[in-house]
Amino acid sequence: MRDLIDVIVGCTTLICGSILIIVFWPIAILVLLLGLLLLMGDLSLYDVRKKYEVKNKDTET
Repeated sequence: MRDLIDVIVGCTTLICGSILIIVFWPIAILVLLLGLLLLMGDLSLYDVRKKYEVKNKDTET
């Protein structure tokens, strides 16, 4: 299921990056790279969220 979410977010990011490249290309390149990382599986939103939750629990105590 989380792979499906990564694919959906990756495709949406690629589409938004393609539109942004017309207006502001430096940020569009970063958005396109993020989309490619999500689609290739090098980056997972689930893992990023888990690391962020663990970091927040450490700082709360």
